[in-house]
Amino acid sequence: VSESSLSRLVLPQCMLNLTMTSASVVQVDTTSRSVNTSSAVTLMVRDGRHRWRVASKVVEIRVVASRRPVITILTRESALTRVDGRKEVTIEANVMLRPASSAAGALTASWSLLSSTMADPSVSLVGMTKDNRTSLSWVPSTSSSSSSSSLTSMLVSLQLRAQALQSGGYYLFRLACEEATADVAVTVNAVPFGGVVTVSPRTGRTLETSFSMSALNWQDVDGDYPLNYEFGTGESADGTGSVTWVSIPSVTSQWFIANVLLPPGLSAPSFMLPIRCVVTDALDGTGMAYGNATVKPMNGSLTDARTIEKMIAMVANVSASSSTVAFQQVANVMAALYRRELPSFSAASTGSLSQSLVLASTLVSYVNASL
Repeated sequence: VSESSLSRLVLPQCMLNLTMTSASVVQVDTTSRSVNTSSAVTLMVRDGRHRWRVASKVVEIRVVASRRPVITILTRESALTRVDGRKEVTIEANVMLRPASSAAGALTASWSLLSSTMADPSVSLVGMTKDNRTSLSWVPSTSSSSSSSSLTSMLVSLQLRAQALQSGGYYLFRLACEEATADVAVTVNAVPFGGVVTVSPRTGRTLETSFSMSALNWQDVDGDYPLNYEFGTGESADGTGSVTWVSIPSVTSQWFIANVLLPPGLSAPSFMLPIRCVVTDALDGTGMAYGNATVKPMNGSLTDARTIEKMIAMVANVSASSSTVAFQQVANVMAALYRRELPSFSAASTGSLSQSLVLASTLVSYVNASL
């Protein structure tokens, strides 16, 4: 009957770590100091009843340098937690090996996608990368001047393109080189979702009707509150159909704004004006919602001197009696009007052009006064 009273064998002169895992099993662990060394391990078995009966066996253990490459993920875990899926994400790793112990010829380190909660099964990892590359091959240095314990290493990066990672997703990537592997997880910040944008009233006239806008029912599953709201209107002055978004000046970034003056809709006869709300969480993740309103143009042409005089008076009145934000809204609307009707000034009279310059000067002077 064998016995052992030690769960841990303390051998100061031995470069191995020996652990009794059971009454008859000893686990041998190597250390960095034990590479290229030999150790003699003596196993003694004693009779439990007759303690003078002892048998022993000496085993020589030689530790050599591992052939397995060592993979180290260099990118910090915190940098891969709740990342912004709209931006590029880079995972850097180092593959290190001993040239004298490595396999002959070129080595290849390859990335793969092990699992994901969000990815489309039909989308390959290559399609998610910025440079369409998921592996790197190289020939390790094996010059005679290198000692058997010298190391060579190679930086292997995985560059994921912007928009490749879906909101709220979890991705598990693996880097493999020969029989060595290393796994790294990436989580994506969940952006605000589920909300809508509304405009009231649904129909009005530019520079005359006061509109209000609301962004309702927005949520963030990660709890990255508070949410910030930015409302804007769409413009298409180049005739290509593409929309440029212009922010509506507001004192705060709350879900509701009132008493807003809007530029006219994009084209007759519907004069439909696109409306957008961008909702941003505490980690800069953004969600968007779109709406529209019918905003008819003002009575009178911008090439008409009386219309321009009316606009000059409106600027002066708003600047004297309202807040800076209200004035900025009026200035934005007038700027939009002039951007859209700029071609019509080719046939405008000298008087209307002169009046327009007066309006521009008035706007500039009141803008400077409000700063």
